[in-house]
Amino acid sequence: MTNSNRIHSGNGIPARCRSWVEVGVILCLFFAPNLFAALPTVRTISDFYGLPLHEAAKGYPVRIEGSVLYEDSRWGLLWVGDATGVLYHPIKIGEQWPRFGRDVLIQGKTTTDSGEQRIEDMSFKDLGASQPDRPVDLKESHLEGAVASQRVRMQGTLLSMEVVDDHLEVVVNFMRKFHVRIYYRYYSREQLDRLIGAHVEVIGLLASDPAKPSDRFSDTQLFSTG
Repeated sequence: MTNSNRIHSGNGIPARCRSWVEVGVILCLFFAPNLFAALPTVRTISDFYGLPLHEAAKGYPVRIEGSVLYEDSRWGLLWVGDATGVLYHPIKIGEQWPRFGRDVLIQGKTTTDSGEQRIEDMSFKDLGASQPDRPVDLKESHLEGAVASQRVRMQGTLLSMEVVDDHLEVVVNFMRKFHVRIYYRYYSREQLDRLIGAHVEVIGLLASDPAKPSDRFSDTQLFSTG
């Protein structure tokens, strides 16, 4: 082949090859920001539960500040709340968890588990004592369907009590219509025995798992720390 049949660029790369290299560089410059852009940090509980499952599976970084509303390692229960909602986290055996009444920073990354949003590699940083929000008065509407977790106050007649797996289960008649089960981790059976048949006031967490909107396990259950 003669020199006249060879088409070279000035730097020794054939012009045809150089055109493909230039196209590749342009494509890389166009798509690189999208390929390597950092995922935004999830900073509120409502934003966490607002992530579609396909987005949660991408591993968004999580940094949420909230207050521990209830924790129970024996039953594997933990609820943390911020101004936007309440986060449920199932405590696993051997996992370190924060204590009730403390403000915490939750860190980790989003994932999915059995069709639900979850946080993996979760860690907690203690931020000091918390000041829990005032409880809302329990209403009939709270007990007629699954609702978001929240601290509630209720009054009713104490009907019965029994020990269930090292917890005290107290049944209170509410509005003469609902039997609400309240679970105490720490209790004095002797003091409560005297209240059977009495009108009582209870403050506790009406608990649910926001990742399971159809879950009704909490519709008649409160978890109390007092």
